[in-house]
Amino acid sequence: MAEVDFLRTSEVQGRKVYKITTSKTKTDVVIPYNPLIDQLLEDGPPRKISNVKLNLYIKEAAEIAGLDNPVEKISYPKGVLKKEKLPKYKLITVHTARRSFATNMYLAGVPVRSIMLMTGHVSETQFLKYLRISQEQNAILVAETLDQ
Repeated sequence: MAEVDFLRTSEVQGRKVYKITTSKTKTDVVIPYNPLIDQLLEDGPPRKISNVKLNLYIKEAAEIAGLDNPVEKISYPKGVLKKEKLPKYKLITVHTARRSFATNMYLAGVPVRSIMLMTGHVSETQFLKYLRISQEQNAILVAETLDQ
């Protein structure tokens, strides 16, 4: 795998990990190794693009994946409530991916503090706002915890 300026590999207690320096806070985040990342970086790192361009690519990929079910978007232009139905792919962004990662890790049973160390959140209050869990998902999570 090509070493890139934002991604370094190392070993911690015999396990391979990736270290990423965040661009916003310039702090290191350490995440577990996944061979899929090595495959993605086989030909070198992706070229840097703006978030605007990346969001366009994400929307295109989501459309190709068939994420086109209608979703209600609520906004308040000039203080007036506006509701509109849009295909889901039009609403997906890099930020959606970050929230999905946090939610999926939480639902998989990864401790909140461990997820926060990977997302770079400092405040648990701020982090918990990131989670998108339905009442049904919460009920299943509680039931599974009680079954243990």
